[in-house]
Amino acid sequence: SIINVDINRKFTRLYEECFFKTLFEKIPYAYKTMLVQQYRCHEHIMKVFNHFYQGELRIGFNGQNNFKKHGIDLYSNGRKIIQSDKHIYFVDCKQPETRDFDSTSIYNIGEASVIVELLKKLKYYFKNNPNITPLSVGIICTYGDQAKKIKELMKAEKVKPEDFNKTSEKFIVSTVDDFQGDERDIIIFFIIILSTIRKPQEPSKSNPGFILAYQRINVALSRARRLLIVVGNRKYLEQRGVINLPDVYGRIGFDQKNFRVYEEIINTIETYGKVIDDIDVLELKEGKINA
Repeated sequence: SIINVDINRKFTRLYEECFFKTLFEKIPYAYKTMLVQQYRCHEHIMKVFNHFYQGELRIGFNGQNNFKKHGIDLYSNGRKIIQSDKHIYFVDCKQPETRDFDSTSIYNIGEASVIVELLKKLKYYFKNNPNITPLSVGIICTYGDQAKKIKELMKAEKVKPEDFNKTSEKFIVSTVDDFQGDERDIIIFFIIILSTIRKPQEPSKSNPGFILAYQRINVALSRARRLLIVVGNRKYLEQRGVINLPDVYGRIGFDQKNFRVYEEIINTIETYGKVIDDIDVLELKEGKINA
């Protein structure tokens, strides 16, 4: 008798929208400024999430790119898949997603397999190169069940958190929301691995869900310092990843309508980094993962 659809929508918006954002947008433009210098990451990683800032961000100091090198070379199936001079990667996975009957969450076993295989290769790279200090690693997922599935595969493949940086920046597998305010080298550098998960059986009928929550995706992409690896299905993300991106200064009429955010992100990775396929990572003679 009290709650109806309109009231529920109103309170949902109050709960989900940042109050700072609301206040910021009401302040006259003349009283606003944006902090445009970022000190966290390599410039090429910055270019990936700079789409959310209309290209305004700049690196904070001379020599930042040299300071943020990762220095890692990884091989698979006789090919170099991670290069020491490239800091951003997209791994195109073809296997559809899965949802357990008793869960509202989603996971993708193909993406999980790719991520754990990358972790294995990193583990042995650091083990076989004792002169190189292991970097801190974080894995960010958009769904809790994906984080759970990755942990299960890690245990099966004997990949342990202590195989990586043992400082206060411990290895972590978690969701986007849990990673707010945190960072890693190789999120996996940290090197960051962002598992987007979404590749449904019927893409045209699916709800893109979290992949359109640009604030969350921005958080995930900006956690990496030295190496960013995005794992997902390129075709689905480019087709369904269309958002209305608010103006970074909150100006009326300057929003970017129907912004193809993932197409821009993947094109940036292709220009400054590398796009590879799932079978480039997995030690398979045949493309069974794509069957």
